[in-house]
Amino acid sequence: MTDETPSVSELKPPTLRRTRRKLAFRVLALLLVWGVIEAASALIIPTLVHYTLLWESQKVIAVTGAPRSNEFEVVHPYVGWVQNRDIRSDVEAFGRTMPINSLGFIDSSESVYTRSDDKLIVGIVGGSVAWQLSIQGEEILKQRLAEIPQFANRDVIVVRLAQSGYKQPQGLMTLNYIYALGGEFDVVINLDGYNEIALPIAENLEADVALVYPRMWHGRMVEMTDPRDSAVSFRLLQVRAARQAAAQFQLDSVVGKLPSSQLIWYLRDKSFQRQIVELQAELLSRNNARGRTFADGGPRPDF
Repeated sequence: MTDETPSVSELKPPTLRRTRRKLAFRVLALLLVWGVIEAASALIIPTLVHYTLLWESQKVIAVTGAPRSNEFEVVHPYVGWVQNRDIRSDVEAFGRTMPINSLGFIDSSESVYTRSDDKLIVGIVGGSVAWQLSIQGEEILKQRLAEIPQFANRDVIVVRLAQSGYKQPQGLMTLNYIYALGGEFDVVINLDGYNEIALPIAENLEADVALVYPRMWHGRMVEMTDPRDSAVSFRLLQVRAARQAAAQFQLDSVVGKLPSSQLIWYLRDKSFQRQIVELQAELLSRNNARGRTFADGGPRPDF
């Protein structure tokens, strides 16, 4: 080796510096690209969906696996359906926050009271109009009842048992349910009318469902698995489970809060929705091919 030839030790520092500069440049480039992606995602998401709706959807999907049009309701063995306390604990109505009680009714009370001389227990049953009256018209109702001599000087307790979409005999069955639990009433206000006239013809008859059954009963039965459709139902369950896990990840992980992660979740969830719709359509096609079932249609009317 001649004196003009540089040694390995003389080459190392410049090479190391160049390597470090390259690494730093790559890291900065990655950070820049990442920043651009996050900024772009943050701009794109509001054009697709409101952030609040995005987060609320993730919460619901993480609990249920797949929101439905009636996701806030759950099938009930006696009254058709009630509110699902696992999904939400209260409802905003007419400037008030109304809790969902332990029985699944939208009411600040627990629905079951025993009569006494100092109380006037007023039960309200019916559909959406009755429910709105029980909240928006509560004070006026109390005032009018207090004007009746035999009701004077008594504490009026309004028991809200109405649900939007209820039609007879759901009101009657709801009263019987409360009576069976030991509840008592001094006054019962039952508002019937539109739902009893319109819904049986517009929905039940059209879907070949018994007229006395709750509205959209066949739609609620989609969640029930027919043994003849186990393979398709299992695939549907797998998709829902994957969708549920993805939503739970978004809620639990730090990465899930990033705009890019939210955008990826949104697009992926749309794919899950398409798969669910396709599988539900396949189930519906199978049901249509077999014809009406007793589980989703009930007894046939004699007229």
